[in-house]
Amino acid sequence: MEKDKLAVLKKVLVQNKEIDYWVIAKIIEKKYNLYLTKNVQHENYLTGMREDYIVTVFKKYEQELGEATITIVDFSESEIKKKVDEALFAASLSRNPFYEPFAEKEKIIKLNLHDTIFDKSQRDIQTIVEDFSEKIRMEVQKNKKIKFTSAEILTVDRNSLLMTSKGHELEQRKSAVYVELILTTMGKGEEVEFLADKTETTFEKFNISDFVKEAVETVIDVSNAGHPEAFTGPVVLTNPAIHEFFVPTMGENPIVTNSSARAKYMNVSKFELSKPIAKFKGEKLTLKSNALIPQGLRSSAFDASCVPARNLTIVEDGILKNLVSGKQFADYLKIKPTGPLGNIQISPGKLSADALYEGKTPVIEVKSFSWFDPSPYAGDFASEIRLGYLIKDGKRIPFKGGLLVGSVFDAIADANYSKETVEDAGYYGPKAVRFNKLVVSGL
Repeated sequence: MEKDKLAVLKKVLVQNKEIDYWVIAKIIEKKYNLYLTKNVQHENYLTGMREDYIVTVFKKYEQELGEATITIVDFSESEIKKKVDEALFAASLSRNPFYEPFAEKEKIIKLNLHDTIFDKSQRDIQTIVEDFSEKIRMEVQKNKKIKFTSAEILTVDRNSLLMTSKGHELEQRKSAVYVELILTTMGKGEEVEFLADKTETTFEKFNISDFVKEAVETVIDVSNAGHPEAFTGPVVLTNPAIHEFFVPTMGENPIVTNSSARAKYMNVSKFELSKPIAKFKGEKLTLKSNALIPQGLRSSAFDASCVPARNLTIVEDGILKNLVSGKQFADYLKIKPTGPLGNIQISPGKLSADALYEGKTPVIEVKSFSWFDPSPYAGDFASEIRLGYLIKDGKRIPFKGGLLVGSVFDAIADANYSKETVEDAGYYGPKAVRFNKLVVSGL
C-alpha cells in the first residue's frame, strides 16, 4: 500500500503539466517513550507511529520560481489533484528569483545513523527502554542526599525518503534517544529541584553513570548556590554551557549564521571570504561543519535539495574559508552548495583545561545557561546563568542567576581553548573555553 501511495502521488505530479519540478518526502517516524514518577506504579509506556507524505511543487515564472508545500492525507487521485492545484495557486503568490531546486544526481555516502536496537520487536524495544530507565534510577539511588522525582525516556526511529522530478530516490534512517531527569535535594532550608537532559543517537553512546553523576553534582551545587555580584573579567565556559555557545538549542551560532550564503546574498553578513572574522588577541578559531560523522546527532547524508553532505571547513585560523550554502542561495551567488549543516567541530587549543583558570584575578565559570539565545547576525547576548562558580582565593563558590552579557564575536576575539575535548549532541570541541573579558551582571 505504501508503494501504491508513492506511485499514485508520482502519477498525479507527472501528469500535471503546470508543474516544473516536484519532490515527495515520505517520513515514517516510530516512537517508544517511557514516563516515570517517583512512585514506580505510575510508569507509563507509550508507542506510536506516524507516516507523512509531504509534496512540494515548483513552477517557473520567467526569471522567478514559485513553490508551495502540501501534506497529503487522502490518496484518491481526485483529492490529490485538488491539493496540487491549491499548491500551484499558492506557488504563484510566493515567488523568488529562479534557481534549480535540486542538485545533479551524485553518489551519496551511506552513513550509519540509527540504533540497530530499533530493528527488534516492539516488545524487545520496550524491555530495553525499561531496563535503561531502571539503570538510571539505580544510579540516582546511590546518593542518599538525592531524590528521584521523575524522568522521561523519549526515543525516535525516523526513516526519510526523497523522490524528485529529477530522478533522485534517496533514503536515510536516523534515531535518537533523549532523557530528561528531574532530581530533588534539600537546599538552604527548602527543597531544590533540577532538570538534567541529554540526547544521543543510540543507547550504547548514552553513558548513564556519567550523566547521573553530573546531574547529582549539579543539583547539589544549585541547592547551595547564592546570587552573583557584578563581575567583569575572564569567564570560562564548560559543558553544557560551551555546547550551548557553539550549538544553541534554537537556531545556529552567529558565526555560522554570518558564514551562510543566505546572509551574504541578503547583504547582512559581518564576514568576508578569505578575511578574519574578528580582531583576534587570543587563539584563533577553527570551526567546521561535519555532517559525515557516523552516529553524529547532526549528521545527514544529504539535504532537502539532494545535495550530498560534506566535512566543511568554515573558519580556519580565524579566516572565513567557505560559505555554508544550500542550493537556492548557492545558485544565486554562483557557488557550489555545501549540503546539510552538520555537527560543529571546534579545534582544541594549546592549554590544559586547568590552566584556563590560572592567574591572579578571580575567574567566573559558567556551567549552564537557563537559555542561550544570541542575536543571529549581531551576535549580542544577555543570557541567564543557571549554574556558575566564582573562583577566588582558592575557593569555588556556586551561584545561580545573573546574566552573562557580551558579544559572540568579541568573546572569540580574545579566547583560549582547552586541549582536552568533549563530544556532546552535535558539538565536538574543547572541554572548556576561556573568554578573557566578559560581563556578569549581578542581582
